[in-house]
Amino acid sequence: MSSSRHHWIVICLLAALSQAASGQDDTQPLHLRPDLRNDVVGCGLYQLSGYDDRLNGLDCPDLSGHKLMKMWADMEPQEGKYNWDVLDEPIQKIRAAGKRFMISPIIPDGGVPQWVFRAGATWIAKQDGAYPVDGTNFYVDVVIQGDVRATFKNLHRELIWRSHNMDLTPFAGQSVVLRLSTDCGLRAYYDNALWGHPRVVVATAPPDALADELAQETLVADLQKDCDSADVYIVVEGKRHPFGQRASFGPCSDRTCGGHAYPSLYMHPPWDDADGSNGEAKTKRVVAEFAVRLPEKTQGKSVFFTFALGIRDLPSGRAAYRYQTPVYWHPVLREKYKQFIMALGRRYDGEPGLELAYVGTGTYGETIISPDLWKGWNTEKAEEWREAGLTHDIWVAYVNEIVDTYVAAFPRTPVGLQISGSGLPENARAARSVAEHAAAQHVLVQYDGAMGQPFKWGGEMYVDLLKPMGNRTSWGLETYGPSPGAGGARWTGNFADFVDCIVKHSPNYALVWYQDVVKATPGQKGYDPEWARQMNRCLKSLSPGPSTHVRNVTSVNGRGK
Repeated sequence: MSSSRHHWIVICLLAALSQAASGQDDTQPLHLRPDLRNDVVGCGLYQLSGYDDRLNGLDCPDLSGHKLMKMWADMEPQEGKYNWDVLDEPIQKIRAAGKRFMISPIIPDGGVPQWVFRAGATWIAKQDGAYPVDGTNFYVDVVIQGDVRATFKNLHRELIWRSHNMDLTPFAGQSVVLRLSTDCGLRAYYDNALWGHPRVVVATAPPDALADELAQETLVADLQKDCDSADVYIVVEGKRHPFGQRASFGPCSDRTCGGHAYPSLYMHPPWDDADGSNGEAKTKRVVAEFAVRLPEKTQGKSVFFTFALGIRDLPSGRAAYRYQTPVYWHPVLREKYKQFIMALGRRYDGEPGLELAYVGTGTYGETIISPDLWKGWNTEKAEEWREAGLTHDIWVAYVNEIVDTYVAAFPRTPVGLQISGSGLPENARAARSVAEHAAAQHVLVQYDGAMGQPFKWGGEMYVDLLKPMGNRTSWGLETYGPSPGAGGARWTGNFADFVDCIVKHSPNYALVWYQDVVKATPGQKGYDPEWARQMNRCLKSLSPGPSTHVRNVTSVNGRGK
């Protein structure tokens, strides 16, 4: 054990003894919970740097360690194939500095691997995203002499191909027009429709549209190859307009859905209004009409229009994927995520130096569904979430399920839940529901957003909720500090204000941004002795809590007791 680690362990224990002497605790000594690894400390002052590994503050003598925020997508780029180097490399540097570390997996903002979406999980795009794909409506009309005789409609929201068929046998021997059209889901934005293998065939049974070669089927028409013969136009609010205004239509063979490409027709509605001017978004539809002569009916066989539907994959790169906020309670995502959590636990539960595993639930690893919901429950974005199934009970059940999974995956490591504004209309009730469930299992509860007092962003409510749970479970506060890049744009006061908050409320863990830690580190540019004094004062006010330590160890028989 390094001398620096000895230093802050002694400080934590002295703080605990001081509390006992003041009558805040029983006179019995603290004991580490027997189910935990024997190197767990149970309190400390940690730094964070967001999604990158800025470890600049590790030389600060009063810093306990670093919180590592890592994307699930980076740790499991392919299903069942893990890239633990994402964690191992910074862990080695943290250990070399004699510090400890925390793990905080991230799901939104690019955290969900694309293979999870390809497996069927769905998402809702951020309001400010450049690629807010929310699904594409596909339509087929069978038209004979101007009359619509049969229709098909499907809202496709998955990054996976789906095969479909329409039975055209009732119209055998006639000339028909197959009218294919697409428009956006709930918004008139960036939607990419793919019609894979759009063919008219004669077959004994509905064929698989994704088959590259026809088996027993007889080809009547291949619309992908015949697209030059199509009558193409756009429809805006029910009125027909000439094709144009940045709309797209044509054949393709290289545009993928879920990583797979088939010979397809590609349709993309226009971004601008039909007259070419920029204006309020309106529902726009791209239409392509194909004239097809159907063969006469044959005994034992039918005529089918067979096709596969897909949505073009987003452009590669984190900049595109970060706009996808998953529908967390989708069964595919829940299954895949829980499998990852268990793998993460198998790899790191016994890892020396791991102080805490945070439960990654929503945005930033916190219980935030989406920042878009902070704008209100009566917005267009909130309506999307409701249509996806969001309710108070659904969200609370999801968070509790993930908490339970982390507890099962990390039996020897403290687990923590970061609680912030969910975006639900009854956020206080949701926060209490998930906090109570976590506290019942001795899972640390933490508010991420403390900025000194008076609190902003409703912070008083979270402290009033979490602090009384300190007799049942540990709790923590994470701050946005006054230094540039650490939330300073919204900060009033100085670093001492946050430390005053820590001293007043006595959480077990305090987390600060690395920019503020650097200012308290001797030898670093911008070093401020007053900052260093406040860091030391902050650390001295922290002591272990019930998530990790108990007074009477013989009465404890594992987590949750």
